[in-house]
Amino acid sequence: MLALIIGCLAVSAPVQTPYDSAFEQFKGLTATTSRAAVKNLVLRRDVMELRLDSGFAYVLTPVAGQIVGIAFLGRGSFSFRPPFGVEQHNLERVLGDSTVNGPITAAVFLFTDSTANELQHRLSFTSSPTARVEDVSDAIGAALDYLVDGHAHFVDPDLFAPILNHAPTGFFAAYIKRAHGESVMMELDPSQPEAVLLMRRGKMLGQRTETVCQFQRAEDLAKNISAQDAQPEALRVAGYDIDATIDGNYKFSALSTVRVISQREQQVEATHERAEPLREVDPAAIAAVEMEEEPQETGTRRRGRRGGRGRGKAAKATEPKPEERSIVPVEAESIDTPFA
Repeated sequence: MLALIIGCLAVSAPVQTPYDSAFEQFKGLTATTSRAAVKNLVLRRDVMELRLDSGFAYVLTPVAGQIVGIAFLGRGSFSFRPPFGVEQHNLERVLGDSTVNGPITAAVFLFTDSTANELQHRLSFTSSPTARVEDVSDAIGAALDYLVDGHAHFVDPDLFAPILNHAPTGFFAAYIKRAHGESVMMELDPSQPEAVLLMRRGKMLGQRTETVCQFQRAEDLAKNISAQDAQPEALRVAGYDIDATIDGNYKFSALSTVRVISQREQQVEATHERAEPLREVDPAAIAAVEMEEEPQETGTRRRGRRGGRGRGKAAKATEPKPEERSIVPVEAESIDTPFA
């Protein structure tokens, strides 16, 4: 009987996907015995300057066969100055100063850019099984709390998708443990219009992180590239129609048409499937994919993905018309309702 129960449990156990495996590896990141002595090392990312005066750097355990994290423990300093007065004002309101500039005791870097190669080239990492891994686990755990939601089985997709796809990007995040004041995380995500982000841990109930300031990269600002043109979202919803029906027997059926616009030159085609169609559609009624002209963008303010404040600027040149695709290219029927 016991063998039968064990066999049933083995059969019913869920199959672990590559995402699950990578998620567990990322959530369980820890320092290895591969470490390097650090002295007078300077690391710059946009408006951030990080000086590592003395200490040790530790390579973190790999995720999906890749090195995506390095931790530092020692003495150093962190400098961060937003380029706009409104961001400086909010930084002063939240953290007490319009710039962040002061000593640090630890830092954790999580990345899909060239940071691993850069640090491995500038430092001499050696692996020694007898080396004492100093107390860097608290800093690693604090860094992961910014990017990982264990209850939702979620990792920031701009970091995790490149790891899963083995496709390096320019993503860089640095958790900074300040000697005085609360710790922060600086993030550089080129896939976002406002790519530079400074966060602290959330103070409200259920709030994991709080955006302190968010703005465009210095190189985009120098070239006068607007936030909308810096790196738009891959797809934008241009419109949608919903045709819903409830017949005399209270049977519900519906058909939706969503029109999306491709805003990047290259896209990966995705397949969408429905387990049970809501209504049978005559193949003759399926129209060709609609091509609609993209509405003119205006210089309105847009919000960043974590609450940053967008700054729209008029485009300097006319861009080619983006391609529009219909996921379900079916004309919607008009509906007579008492609310018309």
